[in-house]
Amino acid sequence: MSHFYAQITESARKTVPTARGHHSIETVTQSWKGQIRVRMWRCSQTNTDKYTVTLQPHGRKDDRGSLIMEGTLDGSSASCM
Repeated sequence: MSHFYAQITESARKTVPTARGHHSIETVTQSWKGQIRVRMWRCSQTNTDKYTVTLQPHGRKDDRGSLIMEGTLDGSSASCM
């Protein structure tokens, strides 16, 4: 059973596309002016679910972009090595 589950809840499609991830999952939503990348992963050292949200230029996978937010899903301040 997957730990992470993603959905595209609003789009031009008639069905809701989904994706599953066991240890991590990443989504990218973009326009011609830029993209937002959201990554979630399970930190095995602290047993927490972590996330990052970054803003990047359109179509630039090699650009780390600007970090918008990061944290844990439970709101704790546990860091993952």
